[in-house]
Amino acid sequence: MEMFITGDPYPRETLKNYISQIRGVSYKPSDLRSSLSDDSVLLLRANNIDKGKINHDDVQYVSVEKVSESQLIQQNDIILCASSGSLEHVGKSALCSSCTVGETFGAFCKLIRPKGRLQAEYIAAYLETDEYRDKIMQLACGSNINNLKNEHIDYLPIPIPDEEAQLRFIAIAHQSDKSKHLLEICPFF
Repeated sequence: MEMFITGDPYPRETLKNYISQIRGVSYKPSDLRSSLSDDSVLLLRANNIDKGKINHDDVQYVSVEKVSESQLIQQNDIILCASSGSLEHVGKSALCSSCTVGETFGAFCKLIRPKGRLQAEYIAAYLETDEYRDKIMQLACGSNINNLKNEHIDYLPIPIPDEEAQLRFIAIAHQSDKSKHLLEICPFF
């Protein structure tokens, strides 16, 4: 991602032109269910976002009546922690894959739903950069709870490469992920 940021070879535009934001599900303890069923939906929370990935450890299930159609995760949505008592958690994000389609997310999170010509994987990669983290740390500070408002995300100035450059970046990122995985399972290489 640094190839798009360093030296600013690409023009920057605000992210709002390329995304919509959806706030998470508000619920009471009585809206929770003990398991997944016809009347419940799996609910992700900020603790399920880990290093740019979604883990399904410690999930909850919420009544389907509490969830609007727009709050159901679609492939290539990006889930983001929008509120937390810990500043380091605010802004952490993960790209949603096919295994999360139809799930939902809690009120302290939001979804970024890409639209337009920016690839979801490109936006998700930007949300993992040091530049992004630095901006979020400045914007999210609150007295007791740290919050990211819609305008904080909307007005992020992001480099806008052409589609071919985005696809090259995504291919490089996939190869890098494969290499990291190989090193994790075979550290002697």
